[in-house]
This record gives sequence, C-alpha cells and structure tokens, in this order.
Amino acid sequence: MKKLTVFWAFLGFFAFVNHAYSDDFSVSHVDSDWKNGKSSVPKKGICKYHGGKGMSPELTLSNIPEKTTAFLVSFTDRNYGTTGGHGEFKISYDGTSSEFTIKSVEGETKKLPEGYEGIKRHHGSMTQSGYYLGPCSGGRWNSYYVRVDALGSDGKPIASAKANLGNY
Repeated sequence: MKKLTVFWAFLGFFAFVNHAYSDDFSVSHVDSDWKNGKSSVPKKGICKYHGGKGMSPELTLSNIPEKTTAFLVSFTDRNYGTTGGHGEFKISYDGTSSEFTIKSVEGETKKLPEGYEGIKRHHGSMTQSGYYLGPCSGGRWNSYYVRVDALGSDGKPIASAKANLGNY
C-alpha cells in the first residue's frame, strides 16, 4: 500500500510539473531574417561592438496560460555566462489575447518600450550597459537563445518557453 501511495504522489507531482512547463506555451520568431534560430544570427542582431545593429528579434508568444500577468524575457549565450547574461526585462500583460508580440528592442541601452521593465543588465564589459546585448562572441560560433517565462500575479513562473536565436 505504501508503494502505491508513493507512486500516486510521484505521478501527481509529475503531472503538476509537466502542466506548469507544458509544450503548449511557445515562442517563435516573427522576422524571417532570424531563420527561426537555425542558422547564423543576422547582422542586425549582432552587438554594435562587432559591427551589428544590436537589435533583439521580434517574437510571438502563443498559447499563453490563463492567469499570466507578465513575461520575463531572458537572453543567454549557451557557451558563456549564466541564464539572462545577455539581459532580462519584464513585460506587462493584460491577459486579453492568447498571443502576444514582443517588440524588437535596441541593445546596449537602458531605453525600453512602454510597458517593459529592465530586470537584469547584460554582462558585456566592452559595450554600453543595458537590458539587452545582441550576440557578441566575435564570431566564435557561440549559440544563443531566449527564454520567456509567463508569470502569475505572484511573480512566479507558470509556464516557460525557449527559442534559439542562432549562432555567432
């Protein structure tokens, strides 16, 4: 009987974790220049220090979970640093649609669009400070991605989705 109770407890926990981070919530590229993150980062996405424009990709969020009040957007270099090392910002969400577009933001600046709040500045030391830093490895073929957490009213993630940005 004890084994059966443990089994059902484990199964219930797994169902909860699987639901909280389900595959339904997704993030995808709007701009075809980013090739869905399956190739090189486009010139406009590379940091200004290496001759790019430093712009983040415009992204679409789909199947947004109910009770989402905001999104935490974290940009990361898989080969260097920690999650959000290329900056993090939070975006308010009013819950009126199952899709949402994250606007492209300029890197290496503290200016963000209305409704966006800077959370973590990027870790780049040879660039201007800001809440986003485009891929900036100098062409060492590092791999970049964005993670978007759908946040509940308590500020905790209720779902998470990732999209590759590409290599540079």
